[in-house]
Amino acid sequence: AARGGGRRAAVPTTRGARVAPVGRASCRRSRALPDVPHSAGSGAPFDGGSWRAIVAPPGVPADVSAKLNAEIAATLQQPAVKERLARIGLEVVASSPAELTAALQRDVPKWGKAVKDSGAVAE
Repeated sequence: AARGGGRRAAVPTTRGARVAPVGRASCRRSRALPDVPHSAGSGAPFDGGSWRAIVAPPGVPADVSAKLNAEIAATLQQPAVKERLARIGLEVVASSPAELTAALQRDVPKWGKAVKDSGAVAE
């Protein structure tokens, strides 16, 4: 998985000293903005971070899934890949299929409720 989000736009702005970040909605500090406190450290354990995942269709055999996961994780750990992703504000966090499942089970209901409560609809 790769984590990232609004900081792709925020990092260049803060480097130009046009704005000063006061915090980020996350449970951990950003490598791109290490001096900016996270909300959990300020007493508000809110994680508004985003992530990306590579998924396979249902029914892929477990051994194939494990091999794909290992190869993708190895690629994401290559220094050149990590550096390029960091330049666009993404932090590599390689995870297992079980960890992705846990993230989906945690985040889909949370953000689904937020979308429903907002009244937003797909067009």
